[in-house]
Amino acid sequence: MNLTIGRYIAKSSPIHNMDGQSKLIGFLSLAILSFLCASLFDFAILYIYFFIIAYLTNIKLTIFLKGIRTVWLLIVMIFIFNSFFTSGYVLLKIGSVVITREGLINSGIYSLRLIAAIFFSTALSYTTKPIEIADSVESIMNRVRVPSNIARQTGLVLSIALRFISILSEESKQIILSQKARGGFRSEKFLRKLYDMTTVIIPLIVLSLRKAEELAVAMEVRGYNPNKPVSRRTVNVNFSGGMFLVMNILIYISILLN
Repeated sequence: MNLTIGRYIAKSSPIHNMDGQSKLIGFLSLAILSFLCASLFDFAILYIYFFIIAYLTNIKLTIFLKGIRTVWLLIVMIFIFNSFFTSGYVLLKIGSVVITREGLINSGIYSLRLIAAIFFSTALSYTTKPIEIADSVESIMNRVRVPSNIARQTGLVLSIALRFISILSEESKQIILSQKARGGFRSEKFLRKLYDMTTVIIPLIVLSLRKAEELAVAMEVRGYNPNKPVSRRTVNVNFSGGMFLVMNILIYISILLN
């Protein structure tokens, strides 16, 4: 189970040095923009921009590509459904199965949109610490006049969730390795594979509930009060973050005007 969300890769790079607010707003806006792309020109601009960002992160491109493996089945399903069930000019007909030109075009567009959104979301995760993302969310909510206690609790929940994702991902790998050592995950039969997955999911659920209970007890013992601020850190936009947002605006304008 290779999850990219919540995984931080420590590097010294211009992207890592940007403030959390700029990265959160910038990468999420780029992920949204990817679903607005409709032409080859749009995708060319967006992907060139991503490759520049990936280069500036000092993270190998192959690591970003691994994030696609988690949703490859969804991408294949999108491609198949659009190819077979979109009306238009018929390119190939085999019995009742019809592949149209418009279907292939739509399949390519939807697949490229999803891949771009995954790339930008993983870029945010790889270059921003979970606590930094949580602080940025809290800071943004405070700036838009959300009640401070709600902003604090939202930041806390997000911080815990991001940490839990990475922890559960590592724990699932350990469970799978132990099951393989016992002879599991060797059969090619569907029902056997389904049973093997239950041997991972059930212990993972039990483990997550146990860790959540331990965390709740630890917070209670230490006298945590959700109505009192626990951090005095302020998140401000730095120069590199501001330039990143300006570049995003220019990318938005060039794609939307096209």
